[in-house]
Order: sequence, then C-alpha cells, then structure tokens
Amino acid sequence: MLVSGLGTAGTTICARPARVCGFQRGPLARRTAPQRQRHTLCCDSAPGGSGGGATGSSAAGGGAPTTSSSGGGGGAPGGARHSPGAMNKLLQNVNVAGTSLFFQILASDQRLAVPHISVADISWVKWDALRAAGFKAAVFDKDNTLCEPFALEIDPRLRASVEAARRAFGGRLAVYSNSAGLQQYDPEGREASELEAAFDIHCLRHRDKKPAGSCDELEAHFGCSASEVVFIGDRYLTDVVFGNRHGMLTIRVAPLTLRGEPPGVLAARRVEEWCVSRWAAAGVKAPENARMGAQAVLEAVEAPAGREPMGGGRGGG
Repeated sequence: MLVSGLGTAGTTICARPARVCGFQRGPLARRTAPQRQRHTLCCDSAPGGSGGGATGSSAAGGGAPTTSSSGGGGGAPGGARHSPGAMNKLLQNVNVAGTSLFFQILASDQRLAVPHISVADISWVKWDALRAAGFKAAVFDKDNTLCEPFALEIDPRLRASVEAARRAFGGRLAVYSNSAGLQQYDPEGREASELEAAFDIHCLRHRDKKPAGSCDELEAHFGCSASEVVFIGDRYLTDVVFGNRHGMLTIRVAPLTLRGEPPGVLAARRVEEWCVSRWAAAGVKAPENARMGAQAVLEAVEAPAGREPMGGGRGGG
C-alpha cells in the first residue's frame, strides 16, 4: 500500500508500519530496483496491502525482525540475528523512566544498583545451590546475558549452564527483555514468539521497561513471590535495579560483547559502571536477601572448569 505526497512533494512512501516494510521512512524514488522489487513483494502482493508479504523480503533496512544466517557475528558464527528497524533501535536507546529512577538512586538508595552476585557469565552460577536455598525460578535478560545483541541463538558456551538452570528449577525459566515482549517495542509479541522458538524459554510480555514497572507479569507466570526468583542480567541500571526493587536475588554478568550495542546503551553502561564501582569501593552493599546469607552467596558461585571467563573476569558485588 502506497501513499503519495507524504513528506516532500511528489515523494511516494510506503504507509505500512516500519516493522513490516523498511520503506516507510524512505522515498521509493531513491531506492534501487531490487529494493523496490522487495517492497512490492512485501506490500503490494498482500491482499489489501496488509498481508504478511513474501517470506524473507523485509531485510531492506528496517523491516520486521527476521532470522537469517549471518556469518558476521551472531551469538556464534553463522547464528541467526534480529534485523531491527531504525525506530526499534531508537526505542532501545531511550529509557526515560530508567534514567529518572537512576538519578533517584544517586541521591537516595544506592544499594538498589548493587548486585548480590557478580560474575563473568552465567556458567559461574551453581543453580542447584540456588534451588537448595529456596529459589523457585530464574529470569534472564536477553542481549549480552544469554546472547550477543540482537542474536537469536544462545551463546554455545552458555548452553550447558542454561540447561543446568532448567533442570534445577524444573523448567521454570523466563526471559524479561527491554525489547522482545515489551509492549512499546514488540506490541504484537512477534519477537517474543520468535525468541521462544529459538531459545526454548518463555519470553514474558510486559508493559514497562526495566527498571520501572511492577513484577505482576512475572509473579503471575511463575505463581510465586518475586522474592523466590533469581534475576540475571548485564546492566546495573535496568536488570539489577529492577530485581532489587522487587526483592529478587540479583546476579550481574559482564556483557558478552560491546559490539553492536546502540550508542545510548553504551553511554549509559559507562556511567552506571563508574557509579557502581565507586559505591562498592565505598562499602555500599546489595539489599539483604532473606534466602541468601554471605556464605550461601559464595557457595552459589564456582569458576567453570577448563576455560577462561567470557566476560572479563569475576566482579565484585
């Protein structure tokens, strides 16, 4: 479906959502012939201009996230990756509620940004010890926790740990992401469904970006209190603060890579890491957790045998 006269006079722009067709923001006249052909397959071939289009035709700059074989760097060589549009990347750069909450933490309760456990990656975590301590479920951030940014494959080096967590918690695992499953970013749940198929882990649908919002969706899904849940992620500002706000046990992992992260995320990461390192050096501790004393925390962490840490070594907490 096309609309003429939108923007510059005489310009023809696709009126379908950017998630469906990458031509929404760009005049067709400036596209190459193959690109125009892909647009035709995507939009004009669908009944009424609103159908699903041809499979695999949305890779031309901002279409719907798809899986594709890419040797240039997914979670592993040749792994599948999302192809997020420009608007989706912009949304990932913006976290107004999170920034506001972080400034409140600066002036008040800095403990919320300090994790109970800090490790290089999830393979350091002894999931059986956490289950024995009384925790009933584990919730993971996606990007840079289970996989590289926008990848659709769990990093091969982490698969054994994910399966160990699955066994320890009887399959009670979930992904809580600021992209897939977030109403603002993924309103129809397409990326959440795609992630579930790729990871074999439920992706929680939720209204608010971490660290804002409640944990109602999480508690409803698992049927237990948030205090019985372990939250694992690579960001202090989003993952650790969200988990600590709701009384979960928080585990912070080092990011798998900084390649491919949006500029806003990189800038926020630098600021929060600098702040938390200073607070920890000054003696600020994570909020107390009813199920985990200091000794139990130590017993829940063990260096993986036979390989170096992936994310830059074991951190302090």
